[in-house]
Amino acid sequence: MLTDPTDRYPHGALGDKLEATSVTVIAVGSNALSVRGRYVVPEPAVLEDLIPMVVPIGEGRRPGVVAVKSAPRQGSSILVLGWRDASLEFLAEGPAFGQKNRWVHVIGAADLSGDGIPELIAVNTPHLTGVLVAYNRRAAALIPSAKALGYSSHAVGSRNQDQAAIANMSGSGRLQIILPRQSREVLAALELSGTRWEERWALQLGGPIQSNLVVADLDGDGLLDLAVADRRALHVFLSSRPESGR
Repeated sequence: MLTDPTDRYPHGALGDKLEATSVTVIAVGSNALSVRGRYVVPEPAVLEDLIPMVVPIGEGRRPGVVAVKSAPRQGSSILVLGWRDASLEFLAEGPAFGQKNRWVHVIGAADLSGDGIPELIAVNTPHLTGVLVAYNRRAAALIPSAKALGYSSHAVGSRNQDQAAIANMSGSGRLQIILPRQSREVLAALELSGTRWEERWALQLGGPIQSNLVVADLDGDGLLDLAVADRRALHVFLSSRPESGR
């Protein structure tokens, strides 16, 4: 969990001007809680996030704890921590923007390329240019391997970080990233093809997205479907088998 709040980085991308400065691992016992590990970011940095994400990172698919680190001069970067020798330690970090108040939204991690190694997926500056990025871990660095301009997975000031998803919507076995385009009035699905993102389909909404994305089998046919709300209505999009089209 994120702990030790501070107001030393008053950006407010997530709805208030308090941000955490540490990640703490809590063990849940039958009658008690105990601290198992803690990682503190150095001043003046903060953790500009709401919930740390536990995802497989790099070769071996070992779980890493991922959070967004932000600092006045550097802006945001993706921080990866790992459990080593009974302590929570630094594993890797992505490139920073080099300017304050520039945020990155981490969507998750999955093997999108089919090589057995999960990529970390994020949207850089979703409130501005909106760049969908796939990162690969190389030792202590996260290296961008594919980028696509024009997508936004978060509205500035919102506490909703669930407006993007990683799912196999077509039943083909290929994972896709589903997220809004920069206008936030169109949902798009992209697949990773080598070092490029390819947009496979798009769905027009009746206005800017207002809810989280719900990805589930809503009609019981074994395929994942999509539900989302804009300012006017709830939209449900049902998937169909590849041979019959979408």
